[in-house]
Amino acid sequence: MNTTILLHSKYCDISNKIIKGINNNNVTNKDIIHICIDNTEIRNKILYSELKIDKVPCIIFIEND
Repeated sequence: MNTTILLHSKYCDISNKIIKGINNNNVTNKDIIHICIDNTEIRNKILYSELKIDKVPCIIFIEND
């Protein structure tokens, strides 16, 4: 099963528009995992991870074999 993750911030207009679009199209939380980076601890884990993410919104697709 593949996994889709949406990194977002409630302070980002583009993030909010994406979330609104997802909600309007009946996409369930089973389909997309939402991670808000507004918490400092979560943001730092992402910033200093090997993924090299420095902007949100960001969609990550993970293929599981």
